[in-house]
Amino acid sequence: MLLKNRFIWSDNGTLKDISNNLNNHISGAQVIPFVASEDAFYFGSEAPFNHRWFEVFVINDQVSIPSVSIWDGALWQPVAEVIDLTSNSAGTTTLNKSDRIMWVPDKQKASWMRDDTNDGAGNIITGLSGIKIYNLFWVKMTFSGDIKATTALSYVGHKFCNDEDLYNLYPEFNTNEARNRFKLSLTTFDQIHFEAAKEIIRDLREIEVIHSSNQILDWEVLRIPSIHKSAEMIFNGFGTDWKEEQDRARQYYKQTRKLDIFNVDINANGTLDVRELQSRSGRLTR
Repeated sequence: MLLKNRFIWSDNGTLKDISNNLNNHISGAQVIPFVASEDAFYFGSEAPFNHRWFEVFVINDQVSIPSVSIWDGALWQPVAEVIDLTSNSAGTTTLNKSDRIMWVPDKQKASWMRDDTNDGAGNIITGLSGIKIYNLFWVKMTFSGDIKATTALSYVGHKFCNDEDLYNLYPEFNTNEARNRFKLSLTTFDQIHFEAAKEIIRDLREIEVIHSSNQILDWEVLRIPSIHKSAEMIFNGFGTDWKEEQDRARQYYKQTRKLDIFNVDINANGTLDVRELQSRSGRLTR
């Protein structure tokens, strides 16, 4: 939901709400000529979160490393660790490819606080006082160097599998003929993987495993179900002649989604505690 996943770019002090562009993987791309000495990204969510998938439309080739902080109600607290999978092989150039940026909150710092950016009574979130957004958890991301001026993102959100995963279980999709059968001139099934993630999130809400997509801290447990959900959607796009294959993929999805442990954040601290890693039900408590 757009109101519960916000993306604010502080462009030399001017706050730009780019939530719509980055929540929608179909709408196009957002150019982000990030200047390290002036800019910051702020991500707001209804629940604490530990990662985002960054779909890079135009890559960055300038040396730059991300830093992440979380809002504790009074200060921006640096996280304990940042893992940037969007970087080049040397680990020096962020947003050089599409992948995840992950972080681990520092247990020795104050915990996250759900807060208003500006409550009108003098209580503000530093850097976000120029807008009013109520009752979200916030992450601040900066970079050590400027981002290339033409760098663009087309989506920031969830993705649980990729084409390589898909082709391992469904090698029949790894042909130009299969991709063109689904959509002419298609080069990847990335759009399907994004839609599959949305379907899985809806299903997890329906069976009361989560109330927010951001409770999913360990996306890898959903990799196999996501592969089968993607395959189901692709076979559906092939037409009625492939109904048997579509039904089979749907059954595989239902079977593999029946997990004992979902590794979701129940107590809203942005990390997986021992109880959450050992919970056999994985259901929300009331």
